[in-house]
Amino acid sequence: MTANSVNYDRCATDYEQRYSKQSYSKVRSALLSLAHKPGIQRLLEVGCGTGHWLRELQRASLSTLGVDPSIRMLKEARLRDPGAHVACARAEELPLADCIFDFVFCVNAFHHFEQPASFVSEARRVLRQGGRLAIIGLDPHESGTVWYLYKYFAGTYERDLKRYKPQREIARMLGDAGFADTTTRQVEHLSRTFANAEVLNDPFLRKDSTSQLSLLPDSDYVASLQRIHDTIHEAKGKEGPTLFRIELSLSMVSGRVR
Repeated sequence: MTANSVNYDRCATDYEQRYSKQSYSKVRSALLSLAHKPGIQRLLEVGCGTGHWLRELQRASLSTLGVDPSIRMLKEARLRDPGAHVACARAEELPLADCIFDFVFCVNAFHHFEQPASFVSEARRVLRQGGRLAIIGLDPHESGTVWYLYKYFAGTYERDLKRYKPQREIARMLGDAGFADTTTRQVEHLSRTFANAEVLNDPFLRKDSTSQLSLLPDSDYVASLQRIHDTIHEAKGKEGPTLFRIELSLSMVSGRVR
């Protein structure tokens, strides 16, 4: 595990709570539009975690498989769906035969892969002719990105600029691996503003709720959280509230096997 790797075994039990706070309904719609196309029979999610998206895409005629390197995340997936087909594997080394899937996807996982280009090549290998790969995630390089975490938790933005590939670079990876008809589009915009102490109720302010905070040393997290408390305290008696804003876009880069 590298310095930029999140220990998802540690946060597996509480991971699903994020979906009770943020539905990602448009991400769901984008995936459904691809997964439920005529002829789609077998799909693979890479970085499936607790299996949330596999459950969202289930239908009687669809065969699904999820892979993830975290044993405890996979255990949670089986607890939520005892019939789930999941396996422990790294994105860069899929223990799967060639040309067996119609659709491969990952959601908010691509930035965790140690060798993203290797994953794209592996996805190309396991896809049948005409099959499609979809990569959905945040691009902090995009203009208009605002997240109060980046302001108050030192180093999180700079780290994300290194961890997350720009959309154009992901699209280039797909082209280099032999994908055609590559497209990029925004699938969901997350917008919220907290005023003053409201921000303290944001579930994503917990250290284990996001990789941005999980990667911080405990001392840095505590010190940065205190900055938020101090800002709230200093705002008392001032005219107008102190605002903590979130403006984040999730984009999908996809391509088809020639």
